[in-house]
Amino acid sequence: MKDNNSVSLKTPLENPLEALLKQGARDLLSAAIDTVLVSLLEQFNYLMQAGGTHGYLPERSIQSGLGGALAIHSD
Repeated sequence: MKDNNSVSLKTPLENPLEALLKQGARDLLSAAIDTVLVSLLEQFNYLMQAGGTHGYLPERSIQSGLGGALAIHSD
């Protein structure tokens, strides 16, 4: 049975309008991700300004229920 009338395309053809829409969607997504990232960095900026380095706070001591104070390191 050699009555095969299908045609195979090596590369799909891309419409210029489709290419423009895809690029616009990429640009919008990139801008949205940048905006969210800047917002998150500003939201947690206080950790760097609180005297800690890289988000780690300085050593502090806590009182345990068993008695003496414990030194806590945030690393």
